[in-house]
Amino acid sequence: MKAKGLYPGVVNYNSILRKLYEESRMRDANKLLNEMSERNVEPDNVTCNTLINAYCKIRDMRSGVNVKDRMLAAGLQLDEFTYKALVNGFCKVLEMDSAKDILFAMLDVGIYASYCPYTWIIDGYCNQENEAVIRVPDEFSRKGLCADVSVYRALIRRLCKQERVDNAEKVFSLMQEKGISGDSVIYT
Repeated sequence: MKAKGLYPGVVNYNSILRKLYEESRMRDANKLLNEMSERNVEPDNVTCNTLINAYCKIRDMRSGVNVKDRMLAAGLQLDEFTYKALVNGFCKVLEMDSAKDILFAMLDVGIYASYCPYTWIIDGYCNQENEAVIRVPDEFSRKGLCADVSVYRALIRRLCKQERVDNAEKVFSLMQEKGISGDSVIYT
């Protein structure tokens, strides 16, 4: 391609970057990112999201947040994928306050995620064996999220798997106090 004077565009670079990250070749991917800059090929949301997701998967949250900050400085908008990758990454490293901050920032800009980020946060708190997990549904509700039976079910199941039955019973009682009926999964 280069011999004929043709150079890859952002879509080509994004494909190559994604493959390099999948193969855990971060150093090569960063070199390619530098080449993009040298060739005046501007990274787009896909480029940045690919980078953020790759860093989050290897639990390098500092680098993931740096890419997010560079993304904003370049005038790009964070999208659902960006937020979800960061929430998931922070949950993996058990930085639950950061995970919640990202989730709530996502909600503040009007992006409402699927069920996954909520369960990641619940999982993170459960993995920490943090008693604050019991308050998660209330925090969600204060932010305008419906802490419905699915959120409580996820929380109860994870607590039971960790043999924290007393906590699961507390959550079940809180759920009932809020007028949320259990479903067949909760009772089994």
